[in-house]
Amino acid sequence: MQLQRGEKRSLSDLGVGSNCEVKVEFGLDGIDIAAFGLEPGQKIGDDRYVVLFSNPATPGGEVRMASAGNTATFTLELDRLPANIDRIVFTATHDSRSVGESRPLMVTIDGGKASFDAAAALTNEKAVMLAEIYRHSSGWKIGTIAAGFAGGLAALIGHFGGEVADAPAPPPPPKSHGSAAMPNP
Repeated sequence: MQLQRGEKRSLSDLGVGSNCEVKVEFGLDGIDIAAFGLEPGQKIGDDRYVVLFSNPATPGGEVRMASAGNTATFTLELDRLPANIDRIVFTATHDSRSVGESRPLMVTIDGGKASFDAAAALTNEKAVMLAEIYRHSSGWKIGTIAAGFAGGLAALIGHFGGEVADAPAPPPPPKSHGSAAMPNP
């Protein structure tokens, strides 16, 4: 099933269980794909639930990421997530180019039971929320987003209530140990 931007569907209606796989295919070198595990209010509560190249799994392995070429695959065990994590938002960022330049930029769930082409809805955003899977009273749902921030990763993390550490200050210049001029006698 091809999903449209802004669409929300129950995973069970798509024939997808709580143990599933989300694959993000992209065609622009330098894109970073991540999954943000968020607490109520769509805020980062625990950095260990932000899954990306430098943190490929949550503490209990409920969300695991594997990357190969231009594909990032997330294996999800949704019912094992702590109760305070009620949403996983899949994102794409690029340091210097618009994520919308990527063709493809496709999110696929469980081998094609549902897919979403995010690139068509994007313009100049360097950080994009592609899709989300979230708890609902009726069970887990997927929602398509394809919206983001021209300000890049820092703007995305700020949106989720996090902070980006400033770059470390450069070290002070070395003190000159030159010889002092001696007065002439």
